[in-house]
Amino acid sequence: MTTGLAVMPLADIFNSIEKLSKKGSNWKKTTNDYYSDLMKSPTREKKIKIYDRIDNLYSLNLIDDPRRKSYYLAETKEFVVPLAKEINDDYLIKQLEQAIQSVKI
Repeated sequence: MTTGLAVMPLADIFNSIEKLSKKGSNWKKTTNDYYSDLMKSPTREKKIKIYDRIDNLYSLNLIDDPRRKSYYLAETKEFVVPLAKEINDDYLIKQLEQAIQSVKI
């Protein structure tokens, strides 16, 4: 019996995680370079990034730092929204837009 999910080799999983991480000893990219590289990545990596951002946006209301919230929203609108639109997934775009609207500054 199959689940319909493709099995990814462990090396591919590690490479995806490393590519999506903004931290680490080898990471020295600017935000622009990071998202430019991500735009060229496979759809699964883009979706992981977008779903992670959606989760982070909802969690953003747990902090009381308007500057941090504003910065995060600006980065989301500048880089993550175009990423979602590029993969043309209406459900994902709607979820991202709802998460953006949920942030109270």
